Amino acid sequence: MLKTDYLGIHEEKHKRLKKAGEPGWSTEEITRANLAKVDKALQARGIKSGVLLELGCSAGNLSLLLVQKGFQAYFFLLFLMMELFFLKEKFAYGIDISPTAISWAKEKSKEQDLDADFRIGNVLDLPYPSNFFDGIIDALCFHCIIGEDRPIFLANVFRVLKPRGLFIVMTKCGNPKDPNYLFDWTTRCSIVNGIATRYWGMPESILEEIRTAGFEVVNWKIYEYDQDQLFVEALKPSE
Repeated sequence: MLKTDYLGIHEEKHKRLKKAGEPGWSTEEITRANLAKVDKALQARGIKSGVLLELGCSAGNLSLLLVQKGFQAYFFLLFLMMELFFLKEKFAYGIDISPTAISWAKEKSKEQDLDADFRIGNVLDLPYPSNFFDGIIDALCFHCIIGEDRPIFLANVFRVLKPRGLFIVMTKCGNPKDPNYLFDWTTRCSIVNGIATRYWGMPESILEEIRTAGFEVVNWKIYEYDQDQLFVEALKPSE
């Protein structure tokens, strides 16, 4: 199995971003663009309110924007040393692999006077009831999941999503456009100092992963940025 380091990769990156005065993992422009895509997909499926879970909230920017739109949003990122907790009556919940990201998200929620509970947890073992969420948003988290962890990730998403709930995926795809990118063509992962950091699947392969996990893919599109991004809308079938 490929060696990775979810905590180390994301904690160090968040420390650097916060120290540099960046808004979060993504720029404000990218976050707004992602919000527009997500909102359009939710509206198309008639999801105008309800409970959302975001996988990959970083400093909480997209998460808090969704809260402002009136969703009860539960936000979840990676963390292998999960802190178990009970669901409380709060407006939003957030979990991240990085303690720095959690601190950052709490600061933002306090500044914006939004009732949010950001904590640490593990997307490979989601601590939520089955059939709980109306929508789940993968905001560029899935490509951080490596090797044998990928079907575990999808199985967890499937379990906690309500029947006919919407799973939105935003993930890197295709071949890296930077010729200097440290990329292993056999595993299709970026490898840095022996650590697998990102998975770049071909679109057809990623769609097949999602279908194999039991989802019905209803729409997908490739956005051509400096690195191609696959945007997928998938439903959990009715029971």
